[in-house]
Amino acid sequence: DFNKNIGSYEFTQALKALQENNISGLRLMPAFDIRQGISIREREFRNMEQYIAGSGKANVKNNIVTLFDGAIANLTLKQAISDPDGKGKKLIDELRPFIKRFGTKKIAGEPLVYDLVNEISGVGGVTIRQKQVFIERLVEAFINEARGATLTLGLENYTEMKEWLYLLKQYKEVNFIMTFHLYKHDIQDLPAVWELNVPENVEVWITEADTRNGIERQLSIAMQKGYKGLFFWQDNDYPYSAKEHRLAIERLMKEKPKTSNPEVVDHRVAL
Repeated sequence: DFNKNIGSYEFTQALKALQENNISGLRLMPAFDIRQGISIREREFRNMEQYIAGSGKANVKNNIVTLFDGAIANLTLKQAISDPDGKGKKLIDELRPFIKRFGTKKIAGEPLVYDLVNEISGVGGVTIRQKQVFIERLVEAFINEARGATLTLGLENYTEMKEWLYLLKQYKEVNFIMTFHLYKHDIQDLPAVWELNVPENVEVWITEADTRNGIERQLSIAMQKGYKGLFFWQDNDYPYSAKEHRLAIERLMKEKPKTSNPEVVDHRVAL
């Protein structure tokens, strides 16, 4: 989160590794740790400026900032979802100045993507409709404060997309990217993008994948199936090497793998 990572040696070294290996994507997760309550302070604004400047200097073009995390126990988020007119409104109102200031920012010429809630399915004790209402109000806050922002919802797996595709029709003025994570399914078992019920003009990215299942293998299959982005998760249990990532991309570019969909020609997978 902003309080721990931005400006740290770990963050600057990560940017350096991405730049040296020409890896063009980075995800910050989560931007705000609200487990101890709602509080978005000037420090978060300064850290966001540092993040934008650092990623821009390193020429990292595809950036995702996840606002809130539903994958871990989070009473504040649960209460915001279950009480949309009270604590939910308070949380979104607290966020509005941040949205207004950074919502339409670009890094290295590409729009900054906002993942509204990571794995919202992990928030227990609330209904799917309550979750949808909360997300709708977050989307509307972006429309009001930063029209033109690019938004997504990092889903735990692709099967959840059916619960959220309605947003594309309800908010046609919003730039949406559909994103999900790759833990419950092997990439070989995923449907191709053109087999999903997603409009042709909407990109689909995989924003968490396990490097232990093979960087090159997963990149190759993602390309063949029409996915526009593939991010690998990194922590103590999930090792990641930017150099290994670069070498895998270089080998794939030499092989020029073909997709079974003749319309998919933009294999932008260096994420």
